[in-house]
Order: sequence, then C-alpha cells, then structure tokens
Amino acid sequence: MKILAVFAHPDDETLAMGGTLARLAREGHEVTVCILGIRHLEAAARQACALLGVKTLLYKQFPDQEFETAYRHIQITVEAAIKDIQPEAVYTHHTGDLNLDHQIIAKTVLVATRPKPGCSVKDVYMCEVPSSTEWSFNYQFKPNVFVDISGDFFLKKLTALRCYETELQPFPHPRSEVATCGTGTRWGSVAGVQTAEAFELVRSIR
Repeated sequence: MKILAVFAHPDDETLAMGGTLARLAREGHEVTVCILGIRHLEAAARQACALLGVKTLLYKQFPDQEFETAYRHIQITVEAAIKDIQPEAVYTHHTGDLNLDHQIIAKTVLVATRPKPGCSVKDVYMCEVPSSTEWSFNYQFKPNVFVDISGDFFLKKLTALRCYETELQPFPHPRSEVATCGTGTRWGSVAGVQTAEAFELVRSIR
C-alpha cells in the first residue's frame, strides 16, 4: 500500500505518528512523508524519517506561521504529491488544531483528497500533535483508530524525536519526551495495549 503523511512542520510527523510510520515501513508499505515548512530543520527531518524507515521525504520550505499567504501554492504542492504518488491512505493534521499552519494543511489535504472519480485515496486520517491539538481547548479530536506501537516501534519514535533536540521542551511541556511517553501509554490503555497512537478516521471507501 502507498501511504502519504502530510504535515506542516518538521517534528509534527514524529510526534503525531512516528511509531505508526515505523510500523507501516516495517510491514512493507511504501511510505512518503511531505513536510511543508521550516528551512533550518530539514537535516533533522531527514535523519528522523530515515530512523523511522521512511523511504521518501518531500521537503518544501513555505514560511513558518505564514501558510495563509501561500495557500494556493501549498494546495498545488499537495495536489501534485497526491497525483504523483497515488496513495491509498493519507494522514494529516486535525482541522481543530490551535496552530493555524496545521489547520491550513488539514483543510488543504481534505480538498486534495475529495473522492472524485479516479481518486486513489481510500482512507483519510487526522492526527494529534502535542501542544496544538489539545491546546485548542475546544477539544475536537475524537480518535476511533488506534495503532499498537508497543516495544520497538515506540523506541524508534523516541529515537527519531531526539533528532529534533532544538524543538523538544522540558516536562511538563507536551512536546517533552516524558509527555510523549505518557501520551503513548494513555492511548495504549484506551486501546488495550501497552503503547498506541490515535487517529481520527475522516472517511474510508471499501
């Protein structure tokens, strides 16, 4: 299966679904990550994705926190990636995130994956990114799909996250390593496994 994960900023992909990316890659799926912004973190993003087993990273450099000024160009970029890759499943931000760049990417993906005739995308998922999804306080994220990332997959997520040492914060910040462990345990307990990542399924066509 071809998988495309589209995120606004480097580290969003690892925080949201690093363990899932590692599992999908291990299972033999063709995984592509598309990151749209922050020039100085490209090397960290490439290192993190390599550790997770992601074969292809599409890295663009739209201005951070100014995505609304480049909306049309971002839309063209995302649509081109979907046309070129022909993914069957797409993962992205939640539309209710506090971060405006996240909201723009989520809405862009929803437009680009409209189930028109010939669209390759069968499944669309929204992810939770710590310090954005839950800090909206009008908490709209309602996960209904959980991926077991217990053991090696979660360790790969933590290892990849350390590539972003300049972005990590001390606990109790949500983007800390301790909080990341807590989030994994929380969703694991919801799903009946040791550690999990949570997703909201937007639509699925069978």
